[in-house]
Amino acid sequence: MRTVGLLVFLAGCGTSVPEDVPEDEFAMYAAAVTCERIAECSRAAYEVAYYGMGDCRATEERHWEGVVDVLKDCDYSASRAGDRLREVQEMDCEDWYEGDGGDALAEVWDSPC
Repeated sequence: MRTVGLLVFLAGCGTSVPEDVPEDEFAMYAAAVTCERIAECSRAAYEVAYYGMGDCRATEERHWEGVVDVLKDCDYSASRAGDRLREVQEMDCEDWYEGDGGDALAEVWDSPC
C-alpha cells in the first residue's frame, strides 16, 4: 500500500527524492526523475515514445528494475542514490543531452563490482 500511495503522490507533481533511497525503491524514483528529464529536455522524443507520463514511468521503471537486478551483487549506496537522483533532477538539458544523467545514476553502485 505504501508504494501505491507514493506513486499517486509522484504522479501529481515533480518528484520529491528522499535523502536515502532504498534499493527496492530506486527503480521507481529513477523512472520518475528520468521521465521528468525526458519530458522537459526531449519533448518530441517523449511524445513519440510514450502515451503519457504514466506510460513513461512504467516503461522506465521496468528498465531500472533490470539495472537493479543486474547489479544486485554490487554495493549499493542509498545516500548516494538520493544525491545522484537529485543531481539529475537539477541538471540542465545540455548536461542531460550529453549523457550526464546516466553517468550520475551509474555512480549509485560501487565500481567495479
